[in-house]
Amino acid sequence: MIIETCGNEGQVVKVFAALNIDMNALKRGLGILEKALKTIEAECARRASGNTSNTLVKA
Repeated sequence: MIIETCGNEGQVVKVFAALNIDMNALKRGLGILEKALKTIEAECARRASGNTSNTLVKA
């Protein structure tokens, strides 16, 4: 899988998977992406709440 961002502010995430990718590999890759997005979402929420500690919140 190849994952990249695009858009004038990087607001779009594109996911490219080979047409013959094994279903388990696809699910594993999407699971990794999901975990990363949840971590980013938690960090954004932490920053929006005014918590300025440097520790990342794990999803």
